[in-house]
Order: sequence, then structure tokens, then C-alpha cells
Amino acid sequence: MRDWRSGPQYDHRTLADLAGAGYRVRVVCTFCRHFSQLSPSHLRHLQPARYAWRTISPRLRCSVCGKKQVEVTAQAP
Repeated sequence: MRDWRSGPQYDHRTLADLAGAGYRVRVVCTFCRHFSQLSPSHLRHLQPARYAWRTISPRLRCSVCGKKQVEVTAQAP
């Protein structure tokens, strides 16, 4: 039976969980569409380890246009 709570808002993995599983974090600027793929282990200094990885997006800024309008997704290995 499928759990009705399936969706990105219920993904409570941490950056350490993603790093251990070999994931990459893809960050896309919604303003200029610049994107970057980052290692979760390089982002761990931005937030405590117990927080969900999706909560990192307000702390990121586009390196091209400088806007803080980014979408964050996890890319499977």
C-alpha cells in the first residue's frame, strides 16, 4: 500500500544522508536559469546536520545574477 504522504514536502533526508548515498544537489536560478551541481558534503557548513536538505535553498544565491530565487533538487547517482 502506498503512503499518502509522498512528495517533496515529506522528504526529511539531511545533507549527510544525501552525501552518504552519492547524491548531488542541483541548484537552478529561477531568474536567469543558471544551474550548478554541488556536492552535499560541501554544503553541510550552511546548516546543522539534523535539518532536512530542502531547507538550504534560502541560504543559496546565484553566482551569475546574484538573486536568491533558487530551486533545489537532489540528483540520484
